[in-house]
Parts: sequence; C-alpha cells; structure tokens
Amino acid sequence: IVQPGAIIGAHALINTGASVDHDNTIGAFAHISPQAALCGHVEVGEGTHVGAASTVIPKVKIGRWVTIGAGSVVLSDIPDFSVAYGNPARIVRVDLALQELVGGLSKLAAPGISKRNRRNVKEYGNYR
Repeated sequence: IVQPGAIIGAHALINTGASVDHDNTIGAFAHISPQAALCGHVEVGEGTHVGAASTVIPKVKIGRWVTIGAGSVVLSDIPDFSVAYGNPARIVRVDLALQELVGGLSKLAAPGISKRNRRNVKEYGNYR
C-alpha cells in the first residue's frame, strides 16, 4: 500500500504487503521487504534495504545504503552505510568497504555524465 504524497525513487522495490504511509520519500534502488511498515514522513535513502516485517516510526531518516534487519523497530535516525536491527533497532556496524566502493563509483561516474542527464543523476542517484 502506497499512500498519497509518497515519493518513490527510480528502480525502488516495494514488496507485497508493505505499507508506505503519507509523505514518505523512498530513494532510488531502495528495497522495502514484505510486511514492512513505514509510518508518515519517513525518509529512506538510496540503496537501502528495510527487512521483512520491520516498522519505522514517523519522522525517521534512514540514510543511504543502510540494511535494516527483519522484524526491527526503527525509533531513531540511522546514518549512511549502517547495519541495524532489533527492537529497538540499534546500529551494529558501519560498512566502510561499501562506503568506499559507493564513493569511488560516484566519483568515477559523475564526470562522464552529459549535461542533459545530470538532472536525473541529482534527482535519482543522490550523488554528492
């Protein structure tokens, strides 16, 4: 279920039974697993995976390339490249290798993008 006002990024996947409430923002390539519930005004970053049957309370920001474990209850913001799980969800590690890989890819990809496509990269790719 996707409520009005939700913004879904390019190639994001919202599985069966997942609930995306009003005014949420789902980044490009994000994956919302079955039975996950995202309450209102939640931000999910690019490439993030929200595990099955997880719950994210309103006004929480989940960063880019984050993994939220199945059945987690996310009560506070989760920074980029983190792995978090539990009730309440706690950060168990930060994936520095992934951070380096994604950072390197964005640096390699950005200069070769045509002017016509730069808007799409900014809008969907979240390259900084």
